Amino acid sequence: MYAGSMTRTSDSGAPATVTTPGAYEALRQQRRSGMTEFLIIAGGLNIMSGFGGHVSSSDAIGPYDLTFYCTYDPSSQRYEVDELTATRVADGMPISSAGLQSVSVREAIRQTVGDTVWATDPSWRPSESRSRPKSDDEYGDAVREYVYARLFGLPPLEHVARVYGVSQSTATRVIAEARRRGYSTDG
Repeated sequence: MYAGSMTRTSDSGAPATVTTPGAYEALRQQRRSGMTEFLIIAGGLNIMSGFGGHVSSSDAIGPYDLTFYCTYDPSSQRYEVDELTATRVADGMPISSAGLQSVSVREAIRQTVGDTVWATDPSWRPSESRSRPKSDDEYGDAVREYVYARLFGLPPLEHVARVYGVSQSTATRVIAEARRRGYSTDG
């Protein structure tokens, strides 16, 4: 069991921070019972506490169709895979340990995230390219990119560097400046 804290959206829509022993296990049980809770995490990102998805085989994920279920883990601050099923595609390679090793589960999750993550600022969406931040709002976007990457198990600073077209050391300075301006990457 994990301990952690998260911000939940109550029935009234008001956020309330809750610290719970076994928060991950509690969220897993909710997902298994069919209940989905919406959480507000760092950077003002709203996420589903858990979700499932199906992805067809591709070069990005590997040689099999995948079906999976994930739950947000507050202690690691990312989605963790609870269940994964690999299915052989017609005329595809048989399921083997070598084939399973080539499967990118994180990429499959990222491809199916769709509307499971969104920002409290409705104008923000994950991006492939942004210009280097100058304003407070743009530093907020950088933090959201950082948190978004961590949520799906991607290296956050590498992601920020790629999105902004800068070196990783410059991305580190961008995130440090965002923190100095009061943005948090934790939670």
